[in-house]
Amino acid sequence: MASQAAVRADRSPDFHVRHLRTTFMKIVEFLRTGLFSVRLLGLTIQPSIGEPLAAHSAAVACISICMGRLLGLSRGGLADLGFSALYHDLGRAAVGRLPALDGPGEDPVTAEPHVLLSVAAGLRGKGYGDAGLLRIVVGQEHHRLTDGYPGGAGLRKPHVYSRIVGVADAFSNLEVGTPWAPAVSPAEALRRLQADPERYEPALVQVLADVMGTIPRGTLLQMKDRSVAVVIDGGARRANRPVARQLLHSTGKPDERRTLVEIERPQDCTELSPYALDLDWPRALIG
Repeated sequence: MASQAAVRADRSPDFHVRHLRTTFMKIVEFLRTGLFSVRLLGLTIQPSIGEPLAAHSAAVACISICMGRLLGLSRGGLADLGFSALYHDLGRAAVGRLPALDGPGEDPVTAEPHVLLSVAAGLRGKGYGDAGLLRIVVGQEHHRLTDGYPGGAGLRKPHVYSRIVGVADAFSNLEVGTPWAPAVSPAEALRRLQADPERYEPALVQVLADVMGTIPRGTLLQMKDRSVAVVIDGGARRANRPVARQLLHSTGKPDERRTLVEIERPQDCTELSPYALDLDWPRALIG
């Protein structure tokens, strides 16, 4: 949030940058613990408190790090990826996000300008070696394959960090919603990426699926007995058998204990809209 305020004031965004680097290194270290990964991914779909842009940027950074870990990036590489992902949308602090007036998607008034302003914000930064350069690259490139901007002749293929962040950014926007499109379930968000290989690089979408599982955390399911549960772990490490917390018993009464259940046959469940029922399912993901 301090970085966004700095962008609006045309100052360097690097107010807390040393603390951020330390935080990313700690996240990378703890990722080896399965429970930490589950909690971390659960945090990436929590309702934003205060600044939605800050919440989105943090979510994309965490998802990107988890993807990078599966790709075998070094500890330093993962910290650099998280750092650059956190700043990928910094230009939006100045221009925001507006829906298009004449069709679906984002208004050009905020689409490409936010990329250019993200680059400008990075150039006002204090350096920080590879991480400082990578956030400029990612800020400039992360929409190139998914949305086609900014364009130009003879451009090289975007850096792998930009492509990872592009997929994580699209997934987060789908599952949380944008001013031009309502939120969909995490499982539906993943399916939409898989259904559009021209925009979303299939190999990286598969990495995202390997992180999240085929039914990602935050997906609301109705079981065969009419009980309702929210997936807290997509089960990517357990043959895609999700673990869920039961929210409603088959009678429709709340499950006060939030009982943990492993779903052996997800295909027998009915996927619900995230907001189909008045349930505080995000809280169940983290406790």
